[in-house]
Amino acid sequence: MKNLDFIHKILPEDNISSDQELTNFNTMHLPCVAKHFFTVNNDKMLIKTISLLDAVKENYIILGNGSNVIFKSKFIDKAIIHLSGEDIRFFPKTDGYLVSVFAGVPLSKVVHKCIKMGASGLEWAVGIPGTIGGAVLMNAGANSSSMSSVVHKVTYYKDLSVHTVLNKDCGFEYRKSNFGDCVIIRVVLFLPYGNVSTIKQKTEEFLALRRSKSAKGYSAGSVFKNQDKPAGYLIEQTGLKGFSFGDALVSNEHANVIVNNGQATGKEVCKLMKVIQKKVYKKFKVRLEPEVKIIEN
Repeated sequence: MKNLDFIHKILPEDNISSDQELTNFNTMHLPCVAKHFFTVNNDKMLIKTISLLDAVKENYIILGNGSNVIFKSKFIDKAIIHLSGEDIRFFPKTDGYLVSVFAGVPLSKVVHKCIKMGASGLEWAVGIPGTIGGAVLMNAGANSSSMSSVVHKVTYYKDLSVHTVLNKDCGFEYRKSNFGDCVIIRVVLFLPYGNVSTIKQKTEEFLALRRSKSAKGYSAGSVFKNQDKPAGYLIEQTGLKGFSFGDALVSNEHANVIVNNGQATGKEVCKLMKVIQKKVYKKFKVRLEPEVKIIEN
């Protein structure tokens, strides 16, 4: 890795750390250490950081809430740019709000802010971990809705420049978008006006439903994408519920979730994923595709 001292010129000292332990920066609580760790919480800071890293051809990893990532390696030599923030802006229009959000804002904060503002259409997203940028990247969804239904436009960085595209050019598909090789900077949603009490009630109902289906323990959520049949159903039919590799365990509550049953490592999780894929393919001739992102050197 090159000398990255120049980062000190654009980021506050509190936003820079070396040999950062990442256990609390991923929802599976997998052990990993990052050689260089930068926290970024606004558009300008993010664009400047990634532009300089690209200029010196330095590889980096964008990390939000770490809710759908598996750190396979115990040490990451690449720079990790951790997104956070609270920048949510509401612009009233004739029939609803345009809601402009920095990519690093947790989706949960956006949902709860929308309740207060009377902006409807995002109730289904309550309880989904991760940032809004990550949610758009993977077209996160629940309760028969997804980000593709509420996104108005997306600003992103690619090839040393910043671009903005409307919803129709985002390439949204099931758990997929065109932003796989980009860095999302800002998301603008369109949300119709609604009654605060009604929005709050719907949000609480969706949250209760989500909690009733959630697996217990530290996890990265759904591990595999659904096929013609739900991945959880296919895995359960192979008898793998409760099966473990080391401390990586197929959840007893939800077969498409792997939980950290103590001191699991990323390698154990990845090996368990391979076992699941082989078993499902042998029984159903279906190749399960990971929904989680595996990070390694």
